[in-house]
Amino acid sequence: KYNWIVGCGVYLDEVENELIRKEAIFKKTIYQQLIYMLVMFLLISVGLYLTSKKISQFIAININYLISSFEKASKENKKIDTKNLTYEEFVSLANDLNTSLENKNETEKKLQDYIDIINENVIISSTDKDGVILDVSEAFCEISGYSKEELIGKKHNIVKHPDTSNEFYQEMWEKLLHGDIWKGEVHNKSKLGKDYWVYAIIKPIFENEEIIGFTAIRTNITDKKYIEHLSITDELTQLYNRRFFNKKINEEINRAKRENNYFSFLIMDIDYFKQYNDTYGHQQGDLALEKVANVLKTRTSRASDFAFRLGGEEFGIITALDKSKVIEFANLIKNEIENLQIEHKASKISKYLTISIGIVSKKDKDIPSSHD
Repeated sequence: KYNWIVGCGVYLDEVENELIRKEAIFKKTIYQQLIYMLVMFLLISVGLYLTSKKISQFIAININYLISSFEKASKENKKIDTKNLTYEEFVSLANDLNTSLENKNETEKKLQDYIDIINENVIISSTDKDGVILDVSEAFCEISGYSKEELIGKKHNIVKHPDTSNEFYQEMWEKLLHGDIWKGEVHNKSKLGKDYWVYAIIKPIFENEEIIGFTAIRTNITDKKYIEHLSITDELTQLYNRRFFNKKINEEINRAKRENNYFSFLIMDIDYFKQYNDTYGHQQGDLALEKVANVLKTRTSRASDFAFRLGGEEFGIITALDKSKVIEFANLIKNEIENLQIEHKASKISKYLTISIGIVSKKDKDIPSSHD
């Protein structure tokens, strides 16, 4: 009602200066906050790095310890010691591994027991493709009389029996190199000169369809062969007996027909042998039979030759020689026996012991049936 007017104002310069001051304070505060945050970030990062490095070291130590302990425990058939593990997870893993190790060790022990049994009782050998021995079992060493060191690097002919023909091994190698399994009986001789027989199964080993070696498993059949030998051998002369002759003649006739070969049979009789016994006695008669038998045994060393004592002073030989060669063979035996110069005063044809020989020689289709 007094018509007064009240007013206020500021100087724009002052306002602008104040704004500039406030802006500077704000910027400084922001900058300080950023520096603080950056320092904290760096400190946290360093802390995390050091912590993670320490944890990594602990983890690496646990992992390395676990790996080395597992390897050692595997080799020594022991458990992993969990005392040096610092993390529960690794302790749990170690316990699981220990359970696996126990099962593995038990399985390996059983397997080793089986291997030991096989090694001690089964005659096994392995060779390269050329037949050079790479490894043998203890049973092989025992039956052969040779040590592993003596056998490894050698060939099986180290135990080859001299009576076994080269043809026998040639047929064996032909089959093996063809990739087939060979099975059969083998006559061997030990380091001490003792004869033994094995039944062998030899199997080729392949790699990329190439033969790289052979594995052989053998069974000792010496006792079986000895019993067989007794059953087919004449006790006095050690030639085959009449029982074996009855079996073998059929086999050899059939073999000659099958192989388109000759079958020749020589039957021999000592001349005036009854008179020899009457003159010199039966003991000297037995000695004379043994000497004659030794000649026949020596002259029938081929795989296709068989000598028999058919009874008393009667002998026989089966051979695959043809007609002309078998006559030469017979004359050789006849002369060799006479050249023994066994005195025989009671003989009417010679002052020495002699034999008479009859021969039959036929080839394949001309051979009568074994039943005829």
